[in-house]
Amino acid sequence: PNSGVCDCRMSLIAIALALASAGYTPSPSAFVTRASHRFRASIRLTEDRSVKKLLADLQFLGPLRFVVPSNGAILESVAEVGSVAYKTLDSGFEMATLKADGGGSDFECHIRLNEIAIVQFETKTKPDGKELFILRFFNEKEKPALTVLLHAGADGYDESAVEFYEGLRKHFGDSFKA
Repeated sequence: PNSGVCDCRMSLIAIALALASAGYTPSPSAFVTRASHRFRASIRLTEDRSVKKLLADLQFLGPLRFVVPSNGAILESVAEVGSVAYKTLDSGFEMATLKADGGGSDFECHIRLNEIAIVQFETKTKPDGKELFILRFFNEKEKPALTVLLHAGADGYDESAVEFYEGLRKHFGDSFKA
């Protein structure tokens, strides 16, 4: 549906899964850059189990639902992560910025990495039988800072996105300290 974006990402997921099934552990991390309607990709195998690696891998999960809880409100938005950038602020805090992959979307998600203490993978089945694939980012007080879920389209989840999510979960474990 995203004119080439999805095809490229899914091809990379297939490559990543093939490498993982061939015995390469830990799981591969793929990075894509867009250059004048073409995509260039490189696969990098790494032992890295950091929040930065996980954030970079979000771009291969397709549409994601971002949920930010707050006192008195909850913000939700659906977007595909197209790029992740990092910046150290004058205060010394490191900020990650996740941006949507073009398409006229101006979605951005800023994460203060110094405030993320734990990341947790969770799979949950709702009463109606729908399965949820969840990533939770907790602060040092173990309060949720951000929740990211795979977003199902009209036909359900993209099977390769679920496989990639499960590969990430296997690589990082059910939870890890940031």
